[in-house]
Amino acid sequence: MHFAALDVRSCYDRYRSSGTGLAQLHAHSAALKSHSTSVAAAGIETCRLLCGGHGYSLASGLPELYAEFAPSQTYEGDNNVMLLQVSDIAISSFLIRRNSLGLLPLSGEVL
Repeated sequence: MHFAALDVRSCYDRYRSSGTGLAQLHAHSAALKSHSTSVAAAGIETCRLLCGGHGYSLASGLPELYAEFAPSQTYEGDNNVMLLQVSDIAISSFLIRRNSLGLLPLSGEVL
């Protein structure tokens, strides 16, 4: 995730300096947010399961961590919505690139 964060930062710097690449910046940051919060929530849940019944104990610290972190999957956009936006940008970019090469339309694609 470190390298993905560096990529998002470079996209942001490029956008700030030239004013272009907003869609790419949004796609990269949305994908990183969705992936990182999902991985972290799954990690917390795995730790709780590995602790057995003690994972529910306040002494483990996991209930507070889970209660604090679980909503981050919804803050600033639900992860499912963020991934839908990423896929929309990716498909749009693919179609633009494909059309610029003069390739035949895909099956079901509007002419």
